[in-house]
Amino acid sequence: MTTLRRWASAMLLSIAALPAVSQTYPAKPIRVFVPFVAGSGGDVAARIVTTGLAQAVNQPVIVENRAGAGESIAAEMASRATPDGYTLLICSANAMVFRPYLSKVVTYDSVRDFTAVTEIADAAATIVVNPSLPVSSLKELIDYAKSRPGKVAYGTSGIGTSHHLSAEQIQRMAGVNMLHVPYKSGIQPFNDVMAGLIPVSIVIMGTLTPQLKSGKIRVIAVISGERNRRIPDVATVAETLPGFSPPPAWLGLFAPAGLSQPLLRRVHAEAVKAIQRPEGRSKLEQMGFDPVANSPEQFAAMIKRDLELVGRVVKAAGIQPTD
Repeated sequence: MTTLRRWASAMLLSIAALPAVSQTYPAKPIRVFVPFVAGSGGDVAARIVTTGLAQAVNQPVIVENRAGAGESIAAEMASRATPDGYTLLICSANAMVFRPYLSKVVTYDSVRDFTAVTEIADAAATIVVNPSLPVSSLKELIDYAKSRPGKVAYGTSGIGTSHHLSAEQIQRMAGVNMLHVPYKSGIQPFNDVMAGLIPVSIVIMGTLTPQLKSGKIRVIAVISGERNRRIPDVATVAETLPGFSPPPAWLGLFAPAGLSQPLLRRVHAEAVKAIQRPEGRSKLEQMGFDPVANSPEQFAAMIKRDLELVGRVVKAAGIQPTD
């Protein structure tokens, strides 16, 4: 047999084997990189999904928390993995949409280096303050900060995240200067606001919800296109600053680039089961997440749109990437 024939035969055999591989998947534990600190809203949501995934595929699903650098540490590790369905990534728009524009050191391409599997849920953010701060609305916070330029600190989940970009937009539109304190994850500044260590933070609903009635926090604005049904009396940022563009806010499931179509369909099908199972869906909703579970094509198209949107916002705001 000639070399060409051997090559052709090998290719045909490998192609024919793809459906069989997807049918036997998974034959061993699945590893999922999660870029959130353990116990944070994003981490809890990810574990709800991975628990459902483990039940759906009858295999262990091992979560590896790799927090830091605006979620890019976990994303970079996942991008270098073998595309065999045994290494996945659950992250937010921070890793895929914001870091490429706001960091000079990101080594991956959000479109080229990943296979979009499905959007897990929408994840609206809020602006919260310590109850001792004499403000009860975004307008009052703006006025308070204007009288103390550069002195009112606010915490976010890190430089180059959606929360950081939201704060930059608000300051630019309101003509105010506040002190940014970046953390490794969103739950850390939230805890520090409750403890009175910093006065202001931006946090996702998933982290906020368990503390809504604790009396340790005050919510003054919602960073989304409309008011949140869980806190309907809290105004959106755009109600105070018309023209404000809420940044993309979601959790998604990814695999490394190069995942075969049959395997992608299998991973997607099992992920959808995990997201839509009644127990998991109820827990996500109770935390303030809105489950989605769209198709790979829909999710990939959404990411491209979000990249274009954020690119325009970053340019208009004059925000420069940092190290």
